Amino acid sequence: PPAGPEAGAAAQTAAGGGEAPSAWERVLYGRGGAPPPPPRRRKGELRLEGVVAPTRGDVRNAEGGLVPGGGVLAVRQLSLSTPDGSRRLFSNVSVDVQPGRHLLVMGNSGTGKSSMLRAVAGLWDRGSGDIARPHTADTMFLPQRPYCTLGSLRQQLVYPRTVDEWARGSSLGTDGSLLDALATVQLDRLAERGVEGLDAVRDWGDELSLGEQQRLAFPRVLVSK
Repeated sequence: PPAGPEAGAAAQTAAGGGEAPSAWERVLYGRGGAPPPPPRRRKGELRLEGVVAPTRGDVRNAEGGLVPGGGVLAVRQLSLSTPDGSRRLFSNVSVDVQPGRHLLVMGNSGTGKSSMLRAVAGLWDRGSGDIARPHTADTMFLPQRPYCTLGSLRQQLVYPRTVDEWARGSSLGTDGSLLDALATVQLDRLAERGVEGLDAVRDWGDELSLGEQQRLAFPRVLVSK
């Protein structure tokens, strides 16, 4: 007798080497049934799912020494890419910063402003170009979200050093200099009781807004000079 649909399905299944998909599998995955299982991993084989291998970086970062043109920072033909090399952030940026001058970097979100600062700090090398900058000990980088922790206001101001390290290592290591730094960024209200206010222990990361935390980070630069 002629073969029916069941026999045809059985023949296809036999040719494919597996069982015919159940009705529930057809609902979930369509007529083809469930996808085949992943290949079995050999013993000792390591697989990283979703990890993209980084591209090789060619950004040359020279720390210390003489900066071309007598400046404090020199960037030459800097081009940066994302860590996996799939997208170019910007190309051929050159800039010189002279002593006593300020530089404002502007751009839309995702155009590489933070990546450029990371490259200057030596934390990003996905791209090409040359950077000349002062020694790390003479440079301070402030993050967009400053680190604030549970502790005294005095501890927040002298971070990343401890209070003892700051007092020993700074010729201006006095409570008056801390209060002056707070007044400079218009946060003297945080120490309304003067020196006693510097010992106030609070969760500053929770109590202060992000803008106030950023302003609190600037006195760290002033008291670290």
